Amino acid sequence: MEFKAFLPLCFILVFSLGQLHAQSVSSTSAINISEIEALTTNNSDSEWAFWEDVESQKIYIDFAELGGNFAELVLQDVNGNQVIKEDLLDLPVDSIYELDLSILNKGEYTLELRTYKEPIFKTISVE
Repeated sequence: MEFKAFLPLCFILVFSLGQLHAQSVSSTSAINISEIEALTTNNSDSEWAFWEDVESQKIYIDFAELGGNFAELVLQDVNGNQVIKEDLLDLPVDSIYELDLSILNKGEYTLELRTYKEPIFKTISVE
């Protein structure tokens, strides 16, 4: 009888520890990505298309998750100055693009992925 009461408590303990660990790991991130505006209709899973690597200060963008067929990537600072501009026409639709943020100064940046339809915008904070 005691085992039946002990088992649910173990599940609750393990689940809550996992949640606490996930919160503590995400709060120490030096790169912060947030979605400003996703104008494309096939962008429902866009949160899975952007991965952060805090240690190497890189962002990985999965074009297949975003629907592919991108023409250009533009990264602008808060003043609207283009910091990075890359032509994406030669990349395959299922590419994973690596964006190195270690060359950037601390601050807010806007990432724009230009497509043939409508652009996708993301805000990136480099701390």
